[in-house]
Amino acid sequence: MDLTQLDDLQLIEEFEQILKEASVYSKPMALLTNLAGISYNNLSKALDKYFPGKGDQIFNKLLMGQGKITSAEHGYRLIELAVMVKMDKETLQFFTANTLNVLDWEKELPNNSPFKRAFAEFLKEYGHRGIYEGDISNPRWSEDPSYLLNYIQSILGKTDFKEMKSVQLENSQKAWKEIMSKIPYYNRGIIKWLVKKAVKSLERREMAKSQLVRIAKPGRLIGLEIGRRFVQKGLLDNENDTFHCSWSEAISILRGDWDGSGLKATINYRKDKMEKDRKLDSPDTIIDGVPQENTALETEISGDFLKGLGVAMGRSEGLVKVISHPNEGGNLKFGEILVAPTTDPAWTPLFLKASAIVMETGGFLSQSAIVSREYGIPAVVNVAGVMKKLKNGDPIIVDGDEGRVYLLSGKPSKT
Repeated sequence: MDLTQLDDLQLIEEFEQILKEASVYSKPMALLTNLAGISYNNLSKALDKYFPGKGDQIFNKLLMGQGKITSAEHGYRLIELAVMVKMDKETLQFFTANTLNVLDWEKELPNNSPFKRAFAEFLKEYGHRGIYEGDISNPRWSEDPSYLLNYIQSILGKTDFKEMKSVQLENSQKAWKEIMSKIPYYNRGIIKWLVKKAVKSLERREMAKSQLVRIAKPGRLIGLEIGRRFVQKGLLDNENDTFHCSWSEAISILRGDWDGSGLKATINYRKDKMEKDRKLDSPDTIIDGVPQENTALETEISGDFLKGLGVAMGRSEGLVKVISHPNEGGNLKFGEILVAPTTDPAWTPLFLKASAIVMETGGFLSQSAIVSREYGIPAVVNVAGVMKKLKNGDPIIVDGDEGRVYLLSGKPSKT
């Protein structure tokens, strides 16, 4: 749809229609999220009968590499695209040029380039996603694919997709064999059925999130068109500033109920306040709207380790790389341990470069947990304050089975 051809009232109608669609779809999305929790609890409780106190741990082993997780699939696809670059001389020259501007990919690569066609298909399927995609003010990958292209360049020749899947399958089969040998033969069928249900629930949960984000994309485009019109009228400095307006403010201007006087000053105030708020430490708790001091939650330290929640099996030793934002992902070297505050799907390609994951927040059904399990990468989440407690280059061991992050005083040993 050419939004520039719509009048102001038609823009309002289109946006309100999108809100209705999102409202309808958000209900089954919430249902699918809850069903994933039910499936997880059922399987964990069943496993606890045979592995007392370790149901969650066994759950992590059984679900490794079992599903087609949307948020993990685009990571696999990016690896395949990197392999295609190595097989295409012209594309490889483009990515290895001294003066590379990745956004020139459409202009510089020939139309018969296999990579060009495949990347266009990738954007068609996943282009509605983006960095911190829950915020409608952030651009989608289809608008700005530089993050993806830079990532592809960073993994050229460094990732073997077939070997990764082979190791993943081998570890999964080993875990299944070990676990099933300790479960009575007459109950193995039930456990396998519960695993199948849990996998399907996680697949649907991640797909539902993806589709909810897809609905947000046309809403963002309408917001940008409204912003463009406000810029033309001198009401805003930048079209993206429209996302600092409330919908009622935008409607009142579009309908002619308000001339927008004072809007620019209001938006600048909100932007300044947002930047100040971003620099504040988030409170652990908020009671009756009042933030409480950060005294309640501290990382549990017992001897030489930090305690968290083990959400993906395995144990890995390496050096810490603290990453606050996906755009810093270029600093992450292969084999380092990714330490981050939280993640969304834009982070997951970085998982494939890391030997382990440590998160400040998260749970068994968080996006980082689901994707780490799928990739077969050890992960510990919900380690309060870990972003401040660990520094770049710190040697640590991440134990995804026990939910521990061991602090090493010397260099990591070879394992």
